[in-house]
Amino acid sequence: MDDKIREKNKIKSARIHFIISSVIIVVLLLVIPIVTVYLLSNAYDEQIRLETERTTSSIRRTVRTFVDGAYNLIFELADNPAVLSMDPEVQTQILVNCAARNPYMELMYVTGMDGMQTARSSGIPADRSERWWFIQMMETRRPFVSQSYYSVTTKMPCTAIFIPMYTDSEMIGIFGVDISLEYIQSIVEQYTNIENGQSAFIIDGEGVVIAHHDTYVLETLTNYRLQKRTVPMLNEDGSVMTNADGSIITVEEDISSSDGFISVISDVMNGNSGLGLVNYDGGTYYMGYEPINLPGYSDSWAVVTLHDRQVAMGVVSRLVTQEIVVVVIILAIFILLIFTLFTSLNRTLNYLENARAEADQANKSKSGFLATMSHEIRTPLNAIIGLTQVQLQHKELPHDCFESLEIIYASGNSLLKIINDILDLSKVETGVLELSPEVYDMPSLINDTVQLNIVRIGDKKIEFLLEVDENLPFKVIGDGLRVKQILNNLISNAIKYTGEGYVKLSASHIPDGDDVLLSFKVEDTGAGVSDEDQQRLFSEYARFGTGGNTPVEGTGLGLPIAKKLAEMMGGDIKVNSASGRGSEFTVSIKQKAVECEPIGSGVVEKLKKFKYFDESGSLSPIDYAHLPEGTVLIVDDVEINLFVAEAVLKPYNLNIEMVTGGQAAIEKVESGKTYDIIFMDHMMPGLDGIETTEKLREMGYTGAIIALTANALVGNDVMFAEHGFDGFISKPIDIQDLDEIVLKYIT
Repeated sequence: MDDKIREKNKIKSARIHFIISSVIIVVLLLVIPIVTVYLLSNAYDEQIRLETERTTSSIRRTVRTFVDGAYNLIFELADNPAVLSMDPEVQTQILVNCAARNPYMELMYVTGMDGMQTARSSGIPADRSERWWFIQMMETRRPFVSQSYYSVTTKMPCTAIFIPMYTDSEMIGIFGVDISLEYIQSIVEQYTNIENGQSAFIIDGEGVVIAHHDTYVLETLTNYRLQKRTVPMLNEDGSVMTNADGSIITVEEDISSSDGFISVISDVMNGNSGLGLVNYDGGTYYMGYEPINLPGYSDSWAVVTLHDRQVAMGVVSRLVTQEIVVVVIILAIFILLIFTLFTSLNRTLNYLENARAEADQANKSKSGFLATMSHEIRTPLNAIIGLTQVQLQHKELPHDCFESLEIIYASGNSLLKIINDILDLSKVETGVLELSPEVYDMPSLINDTVQLNIVRIGDKKIEFLLEVDENLPFKVIGDGLRVKQILNNLISNAIKYTGEGYVKLSASHIPDGDDVLLSFKVEDTGAGVSDEDQQRLFSEYARFGTGGNTPVEGTGLGLPIAKKLAEMMGGDIKVNSASGRGSEFTVSIKQKAVECEPIGSGVVEKLKKFKYFDESGSLSPIDYAHLPEGTVLIVDDVEINLFVAEAVLKPYNLNIEMVTGGQAAIEKVESGKTYDIIFMDHMMPGLDGIETTEKLREMGYTGAIIALTANALVGNDVMFAEHGFDGFISKPIDIQDLDEIVLKYIT
């Protein structure tokens, strides 16, 4: 009676612990999104500030490089002996040739000390003795860049560079070039993205805009320092009013800006740089500004960049909304998973109350339980992995959000692998365990194995050592998952039976024709294995170190399964150990060689420092085809699965219909509808997927039918083909596999 009471108390305690753990996880799932949203908003806000600062500096450097290049070229021409000869014919030929090679130089000319031009790249030389630039040059005799002016030829702002010409320390003339600022305008336009709220403009030393994303600002000669712009006067018919000489009649009008913007312009005009939030043109902008110091004796220009904070944070808002939707879906799925697990736990615990008298029935229930759990867990996992894949296709995701989703995706795949590993026990017992060879890379395998196991050390005083041959091939062909399973078992055992000291993993290889013999050695300074225990080390359910008061984890199946896997891969596991002196396990595995470079010393060093990272496991983006004429029918009795299937198919712009049972699918076809693809769930109440497909084929339906299955069994392809299917996709749905199916059957 006491035993029964204790058993019931244990069952009750297990239920309570499960409920408490579930509640804690749910609370964490609710808190984490709130914290994530807060951190994401701040991080993106800071990113906008930095991007504005980088853009400002980049434009400043580009413009300065352009002006310096033009200035240096003009300086060289002014010092050219042929130009200094003051021979009009020679000078004219040089100017014409140079202007032809440099289209941004609108006009080049040489002016004598009397103000009369001796040569021009185009047009007729004229008297310029009363022009302001001639008068200034005569007074200062120093090179300078002029203030900007509007060119009626290019309808773009221009500037001019003037260089004094000397022979034997005597000034003999002035070399001048009118330069179009069209290139500088193109630089501003290059950095402008109105949809993302990004823009920029450049002003000269007087505050006049010489480059702007809005051409109207340029055409009206806007002066931000004076807060005025010059606009053409219009006739009643809307045409521009002109003088007798053809020049446009203009009038100045005031413009209004915020005090913050006027303050920034004032700061700019004083040659300062800065970055801050400013109200501008009815919105709030991050505004960065830096002076552009011109060569010679000239006033500075300035570049100003703007980033609309509302537009930028609108992107964040959309991304946050997407994240919240994903989190809510995951939370709902997790609650469903908890309910499923709790129901299964209750069934299992209730069953265990009578387990002593029903041992045979318990074994049968165990197999059924594994199959049920695999199917039940794969259903919510289908949603987790499928929806995460969809979100990872959005290129506008910020880096932090993208990393978070990749972690969810990787964790989902890890959980999927764990579920598959759970089924290995049944496969070993029935002798149907098979290998799945594929190309995998050794650094990732070693890194993943080490990263998974070093966390097992916990607070033990154990040093983890890693020794890797730098000539190890980067890639081989084999079942990498099973190799990792073997190493995980050996390393976890070493950590488990070592109280202090070290655990060491060594990896090397021996070429063997078209094959390569991999050798992994796991050493530890733990308790060791006696000669007697070594005799039954690889026996099923054999456990060691259970005689003391310290409990030992494990079922005793790990080493037998590891040895069986090694033998299946043409290798073996050997042990060298003695009680109290530690152990050394050596596993040899034969894999197919791949022509590739060795991993090299650089990768080895990263592995030793536990800093190796490979993006080969990241989800590759899909280049979705646009298939608006395509039609598909999704048949599944679970609403979540319908939602996920629809979500992963939406990017193709297909015509998607959904039904929740086999009979409904048959009725759709009977009504005369045809589809490019019917995606058919395998296990459904009433008519299951196989029965529904057989009836459709009997009706003469010839369209493609693809099975959707959560049953991870070898031979599914043959089984589905025998029942009329054209193929199958495993759940969780992999978007790469789905893309191949869609492109195969829809053109």
